[in-house]
Amino acid sequence: MLELRDAIRRAAALDTPVVVCGPTGAGKELVARALHQFSACAEGPFCPVNVAALPEALVESEMFGSARGAFTGAVADRRGLVETAHGGSLFLDEAGDLPHHTQAKLLRVLDSGEVRRVGAAHARRACFRLIAAVQDEPCALLRDRRWRRDFFYRVNGVVLRVPSLREHREDIGPIARAFLLSRTLPGLDGGALAVLTGRAWPGNVRELQQTLVRAAFHCANGRITVDAIRAALADGGNGHSVRRALSLDAVRQGHVRSTVDECGGDTRRAAEVLGISRTHVYRLLAEDD
Repeated sequence: MLELRDAIRRAAALDTPVVVCGPTGAGKELVARALHQFSACAEGPFCPVNVAALPEALVESEMFGSARGAFTGAVADRRGLVETAHGGSLFLDEAGDLPHHTQAKLLRVLDSGEVRRVGAAHARRACFRLIAAVQDEPCALLRDRRWRRDFFYRVNGVVLRVPSLREHREDIGPIARAFLLSRTLPGLDGGALAVLTGRAWPGNVRELQQTLVRAAFHCANGRITVDAIRAALADGGNGHSVRRALSLDAVRQGHVRSTVDECGGDTRRAAEVLGISRTHVYRLLAEDD
């Protein structure tokens, strides 16, 4: 994740489109927002667009705007998403679903810095940073003909890959704690943290966050316990997974690690709280590693 952070900063300094690829729920929009924040257009708008959610019949008018009378129901001039992003960043989520004819028109906008509303006689300025989020590798989109060849070569400038949560399990604890703190939700017991770090999380960070919200609902004593996590996973249809992931050693090691963290890394104090020797704490931490 530190490497990804550094890559975001390097990419933000370049005046080029960026493709962010990774599995669903991994945080591609967060990466896009960080790119915008660190770029020269940070003072401009950040305009997110979920391409998959745009009605097929209205994609062009939604993206490029429309002039009054351009079609039935166009009773006034309407600015599109591309024009709204002028001076900032246009974030296309699920960009692999962008229709070919829309790709061709967007390619023209990127090359000219101008957009013509549907049915309009004159073009308007539209300069922005394009950030496209996809689940597949860009080359796969080209191979499967989901992206036009000219569009691929225009937008495939810098590629940032967001890893799945199972690829950086060591971040599950910090991510969970930060999310709980930001929502003023209860903290985690060590055993509960051990369960979380033992899961594969096919839904990635998004699934982790929703599980924590459900666990807080099941929490009765001011701390999210193993039972609360079990109930939350069962609510989400994943009750079997928590039974496989949970073991006595995992609960014990997770509880020790959590206690040491809460004691600010002071193993002597943690040993006193746990009622075991400091040597035993070191041994358990070594087993956890």
